[in-house]
Order: sequence, then structure tokens, then C-alpha cells
Amino acid sequence: MKNGILGTEKGGYNKIEVLEKIDAFMTLLMKIQNGMSSADAKDALIKIKYMPLNTVSADEEGFAKDDTNGYFSQMEYNIVAYFKQP
Repeated sequence: MKNGILGTEKGGYNKIEVLEKIDAFMTLLMKIQNGMSSADAKDALIKIKYMPLNTVSADEEGFAKDDTNGYFSQMEYNIVAYFKQP
């Protein structure tokens, strides 16, 4: 991932599913900023974590798996860290 942009690769993750998951993370972040409880945020985060990420066929371009996994791991970390602040 260069400059915060997800790369692409043959046989990568389905782009629509990745974008749907990004949207779910962004929606959760907005809800947290508007006062969502940590318990509700945890439940939402678990649902987001298990949203499907299917791969496209080997001859199709999808989002690069390593980039996508790293991005989502960082999003999860940031959300959890927010609630661990004093």
C-alpha cells in the first residue's frame, strides 16, 4: 500500500466487498464520534470483522490482499485504541 492507496492484483479481493467493508468502518467511526458506547462499538466491530471478503478469479483484478488486510487491521486497532484512552 503506497500513500494510503490500496493496490490491485490478479486474484485479489472483490473490490465491491472491500469498499462495503470500508464504508462499514467509516460509519462505525462516525457513530463512535457521536457517542456510541464501547459495548455497541465492540458488537459492530465484530460484525464488520466477519463481513465476507471473497477473492476474484485469477484473471481478474481485485484489491491486493496484503494491502487490504493491513488496512483493515489498522482500522480495527484504531477503533480499539480509541476506547482504551483514559
